[in-house]
Amino acid sequence: MTEDEQEQDVISKVEKFGWMVMRVSPRLDDPVREGFAYTIGLAKTFGWPELICFGMDQQAMHVMLNNAVEECRDRQEAPAAGMMLKEVLNNYETKLSPIRPEDWVPRLGWARWFSDYCSLPRERLSCLQLVWPDKAGLFPDDPRCAEEDRLSQTPVSDVDDKTA
Repeated sequence: MTEDEQEQDVISKVEKFGWMVMRVSPRLDDPVREGFAYTIGLAKTFGWPELICFGMDQQAMHVMLNNAVEECRDRQEAPAAGMMLKEVLNNYETKLSPIRPEDWVPRLGWARWFSDYCSLPRERLSCLQLVWPDKAGLFPDDPRCAEEDRLSQTPVSDVDDKTA
């Protein structure tokens, strides 16, 4: 199998570091202008779910996802729904939340490709969402969470594979 340059880049980074973060910018024609970032390789390297993040700038989400993986690795705990993380975002706890398959499957195109490349069974690929609290310390799953923070972290429905 011959990989193109981008495929080889994904393979090389996961081999070197154990995972990588893919940043997805919104398309210019996207009226919602949703950007997000997600991990690739956690399923192969650790047997963990991949992680996805919404609502911040690309670089911040990249750093947050790397910090989340490193904290889980340092704690020797697999990421799990409801897990609180203390070393992801300066002075704020973050949380790993469940995310519906219809909200992550179409977005994790490269993670799905890498999983197939490694011959991992599709059922081994899953995902959790990394979320942060509003200024009052409320997470998006709390109806009292500030609407702006909740909406920025809520994936937009009906995303097609072209974004990921």
